[in-house]
Amino acid sequence: MEGIYTPAQVRGWQLPDRARHSANPGDIFVGKIWGSVGKWFMAGGNTKDLIVTNGCYRLRVKPEKKGLLPDLVSGLCSEAYRVQMRGLATGSDGLAEVGETDVLSVLLPKLETAEARKVANEYLDLFAKHESTLKNVVSDWEKKGEEAFPAIPDRKTVFVQV
Repeated sequence: MEGIYTPAQVRGWQLPDRARHSANPGDIFVGKIWGSVGKWFMAGGNTKDLIVTNGCYRLRVKPEKKGLLPDLVSGLCSEAYRVQMRGLATGSDGLAEVGETDVLSVLLPKLETAEARKVANEYLDLFAKHESTLKNVVSDWEKKGEEAFPAIPDRKTVFVQV
């Protein structure tokens, strides 16, 4: 769920208690639980009846910062973002949560080229219509070491038998 969401229509009484955020077009929701820190989306299209779980933080871009939106959404697609968010999560194993102030400490790279900004803006237009995702493009930038995204090596899992 990088950038786009698949809504499920339910009646008000069917909403889980954890569905609390109303959404406006352009709102960005990021997962705050350790297992979902890589999940995020931008609300687009008709959001009149869209209610989002409180397992997400809602971000609203200030009007004077709209020019940084391509950098933000590209950064949210990066492994660098996910590594920082997982590192900030505290609590019990499966339900560790990233605190609200900790989310604000995450550092994201700024896009360096006009071409990258153009591509990111094209995806933003598609997000606004609820049509596409940017994750694959950012993954390519990461693998090639482009656009100031640091190359993060794949995590290896080691099992120790006791």
